Amino acid sequence: MLTYGSVCSGIEAASVAWEPLGWRPKFFAEIEAFPSAVLAHHYGSNLVGEPLSKTGVPNYGDFTTVPSLSRQPFARRLRQDPCLRNAVTP
Repeated sequence: MLTYGSVCSGIEAASVAWEPLGWRPKFFAEIEAFPSAVLAHHYGSNLVGEPLSKTGVPNYGDFTTVPSLSRQPFARRLRQDPCLRNAVTP
């Protein structure tokens, strides 16, 4: 089984696509309320501001709060960039 971490997760279309391949998410990092609610419904994730889920896939919210990404035990990192479209640039 391959595991991965996802930042800017959105509603996790990638996780739906990869599930038949046996790939499983290790964590999400999504800050928006609606996508976080979708993750909570489908993956048992916590909502932003709640304690991390211990029974489902944890949602760290802000991806800068994911502890030691370099030491997380997963095979792949997934970065989904639609959230960058709305980034403020100088």
